[in-house]
Amino acid sequence: MSNNVKENYILLEIEGKHLESAYSVYIIEVNNKENNKESKYYYIGQTGDSQYITARSPLRRLMGHLTDIKSSTQNQVFKYFAKELLKNRKNANEPYSGEEKQKIESFFVKSKIKMYSFSLKKFSYNANKQDHREKRKQVIEFEKQVIKLFKESGKILMNKNMPSNVNETIQFVEEYNEIKRLFNL
Repeated sequence: MSNNVKENYILLEIEGKHLESAYSVYIIEVNNKENNKESKYYYIGQTGDSQYITARSPLRRLMGHLTDIKSSTQNQVFKYFAKELLKNRKNANEPYSGEEKQKIESFFVKSKIKMYSFSLKKFSYNANKQDHREKRKQVIEFEKQVIKLFKESGKILMNKNMPSNVNETIQFVEEYNEIKRLFNL
């Protein structure tokens, strides 16, 4: 397409692997460029529900993180920026107003959001609770290790909770090394 032709649509391509459920650790990177300043923010999360036998796909987790529903427990990324951008909010328990949502959306519009998902264990909808718990336990431990790695590097983390007891034995060495390489840790 020539440079003087305006595209009047957005094309999102979703590959099938973006919809595949797995026990994963993922890293969301929000790269914002405002006022000639670039800021990078990171959120580290994992899939595998504590109450139900499910481990959501990367796309479903990313969508959950970006929803503007105040009562959601899955939108830590949106809530992080709501807290940062709406510092003088009078009633933190009220739903977000249209003006507040617009302010956060404007921030996201000036940002590039990436998600890196590392599938660690296969997921089966026919898994029993014990198998599900064991896989979650392994993935949660790796999530803690990755959070610690990012925290020690001085990168801006959006995670609310920082792990205190982190096992030093890395079970997923290949993925750990790839994360270190990708993020220069």
